[in-house]
Amino acid sequence: MKKRRCCVVVLLLVACAIFISAIDAQAAVPTYRRTWEYFNLNLALSPNWAFTIMPGHRYEFYDDTQKDNEGRGNQFYEFFMGPIYINRLNDTVTFKLPLWYYYMGFPNCPGSASGRDNDYFYSHNLEVVPIFEVKLGSFVMINRIILHNKLYANNSAYTEEAQRRGWSLLMREMLSFMYFLNDSFALTMGDEIFIGLIEDRGTNNITRSTGARIIGEPYFEQHGFNMNRFYAGVLYRFDPTLTIHPQYILESVHNPADDYELTKKGHYFFLVVTYTLKMY
Repeated sequence: MKKRRCCVVVLLLVACAIFISAIDAQAAVPTYRRTWEYFNLNLALSPNWAFTIMPGHRYEFYDDTQKDNEGRGNQFYEFFMGPIYINRLNDTVTFKLPLWYYYMGFPNCPGSASGRDNDYFYSHNLEVVPIFEVKLGSFVMINRIILHNKLYANNSAYTEEAQRRGWSLLMREMLSFMYFLNDSFALTMGDEIFIGLIEDRGTNNITRSTGARIIGEPYFEQHGFNMNRFYAGVLYRFDPTLTIHPQYILESVHNPADDYELTKKGHYFFLVVTYTLKMY
């Protein structure tokens, strides 16, 4: 058993090293570094229903495209809230379906003559998140799809109220794996792709002075593959109610209009703290 666990650990580390090396081996592109935190309160209402309240925050402490520390600091605020339907299909497979309101706030965005520090953009979104979890002994595989519906976007480019109200659809699919070394401690790894499915018709022709389209966060989403995130970390359960999940994220941003060219990449320290309160 110990030998098998060691093999799994080695394979995970090798996979991480290969993936990170492949991204870093590409042509030099702008790079940023951030921290990212989620604090998840999960209210278990019954065996089949739960309710999530989850604020999040990102802090940017390095961006080699910004001079004199411009725009560094609080980079992103977010807030999720909504129900989760849970159905254990059998002893191996569990299906979950969160339906969440999602607020996104951008306190340090470029886009006006006043500079990043005086801009605050935000959006209102609806998340539909089908999740399948497959548990085979100590091994757990999770396939999560986020259907990210943006319904309202406030920013400097949308000068009319009609432009701020619209609809774009982004699909985020993440395949992740967990291997529990014991009941409390697991190794985790995953990969997530971002693919724009529907652009907002009222705003997808707005351009900058350079002719480049203004689209993608914090605006309405763009069509096509535009981002990838690779995750690697550990999960620790203090007890059935409290878990912490620190991870490293390598984020690569791509341009769908130019053969998905890598345009920038980011490194994150990502921490998720989850507290589950059983209400039944």
